[in-house]
Amino acid sequence: MPQTTMRQIADRAGVSVATVSYVLNSTCNVPIGTETRARVHAIANELGYHRSLLGRSIKQPLRHIGVAVGAPDQTEQTYTAELFAGIREQTLDAGYYPVLQPMPHQIGQSAGADLVRRVGEVHRSKLIDGFIIDKAPFLTAPLVELYEQGVPLVLVNSVPDVRTSDGRPVPIVNVDNRLGASLAAHHLLELGHRRIGLILPDSGGTRLEPTANRILDVLHGYRDAISAAGLPRDDALIMQGDLVDRACTQKAVESMMRLAAAPTALFVADDAMAVMAINALRRLGLSVPGNVSVIGYGDWPIVSRLAEPPLTTVHTPLRDNGRLAAKLLIDFLETGSVNDPSIVIEPRLIVRASTAPCRAATKGSA
Repeated sequence: MPQTTMRQIADRAGVSVATVSYVLNSTCNVPIGTETRARVHAIANELGYHRSLLGRSIKQPLRHIGVAVGAPDQTEQTYTAELFAGIREQTLDAGYYPVLQPMPHQIGQSAGADLVRRVGEVHRSKLIDGFIIDKAPFLTAPLVELYEQGVPLVLVNSVPDVRTSDGRPVPIVNVDNRLGASLAAHHLLELGHRRIGLILPDSGGTRLEPTANRILDVLHGYRDAISAAGLPRDDALIMQGDLVDRACTQKAVESMMRLAAAPTALFVADDAMAVMAINALRRLGLSVPGNVSVIGYGDWPIVSRLAEPPLTTVHTPLRDNGRLAAKLLIDFLETGSVNDPSIVIEPRLIVRASTAPCRAATKGSA
């Protein structure tokens, strides 16, 4: 079957071959209307046109975006997959190709500085046009230095409002995890729960000392909701589990339920840990949500939907996070500026079957 040519697409669309070439090769700085671009893409898809990447790379070098993310091991697979899917969708549509660079989940300062140094070298070598850097609040200072040196980059899931020495904002896209945690706690409060336990992922130490910005925001959001409800702060209701070590999460649940005034609901700040918590409650002879309501965080595909019962959770739009970060970076690469260098994405509550009204509240003893 003969291959579809640009001439055939141009004839069908009523435009020049040059216009078709500009559209399909994502050529920058050529004034072509949105409707024309859409028509050319639609006809190309209809006729089964496939670009020759070899031919395109000869005429115009392929452009790449580096994506440095937390290492995609078993604790990060879903997170990384969702974030990278959004980045991939946006970059491929714009004619860029994403290159994934895993980095350790808990990277030391020296290793972090080395990573930043290599980012600068790769950019200067022209192998990568720009970078999306994920979850690296401790690298803020060296990343700002790179940005000041002219390395195009966008931060995701990092500290808010990162600025250069002269006050310019570094582009950043964050999920509002403080709001997300508040939504989770408010949901449980509205169901009549007044003793709400919080189980956080382990920050890597033996004390409750969250180092990740997301964990700290979740903690603050939980406390915001408890305070707004007029309830006293009770740090005995805050414990650490572990994203991988099931025994650690089980121990946290058991300790929580042995409290003199045990919680009637648990907010577990990760969906996978929430499933571990449900299993731990069952081992204690407690039903979910009959005895204890459980709400997760993340709305990770498979985990939250295949939980039993289906998991009430907070959807954190990581795919949108990746897509918007990629768009921000591509806009910067092609125009030299961005309209909004700081984007905050709002999570939303997803109610399923793992939460229910508090029995104590319905009996008037809350």
